[in-house]
Amino acid sequence: MSAINFNVDLSQLEAMIAHAQEICANPMGDPTVAQGVNDAADIYDAAMVERYDIAMRGPGIWTDIAPLTKREKTKYGQVPNLINVSADFPALDHEPGQLERSMHTDDPNHVREPTDTGVLTGTAVDYAERVQVGDWADHLPERPILVRPDGETLAAMTDVMASAVARSMGGIGMETDSATAPSSDDIPF
Repeated sequence: MSAINFNVDLSQLEAMIAHAQEICANPMGDPTVAQGVNDAADIYDAAMVERYDIAMRGPGIWTDIAPLTKREKTKYGQVPNLINVSADFPALDHEPGQLERSMHTDDPNHVREPTDTGVLTGTAVDYAERVQVGDWADHLPERPILVRPDGETLAAMTDVMASAVARSMGGIGMETDSATAPSSDDIPF
């Protein structure tokens, strides 16, 4: 009889599974994975800044401003279709442009806080929630600032996080003991 005996060393697979379970239990505890999550949050934040910029040029993403507001804007020399939160909604007592600036990661009002399983990202501007969900008492329509990522953004975020997990797993289960590893010379053909 001529046969080849292949033995499987499950200790490497067990090490991979144990590391994967550690990552799942505490993803932010692994520095490589935590960096990947932060990189994914950067991609999300950039997409939300771009979306906000497009929305501010109006109309399209957000509900268009009221005809009366457009007339008032025209009367005072403003661009009628531009959403100007400070001019259009004076009940939101704030510094003009504050919300827009806070969408950028380098602004002091931008929020990026680690959680047990990821990061919280957004804005600390006090009136942002009223803009996000609307306030009909003040005639402020819903103007969502932070939304679920679109397919392209989600794919980019997923790729970055998957790459980080792969880097974190790098080499686990891939070790080869050259003293016991078979060579092609050991296979009797």
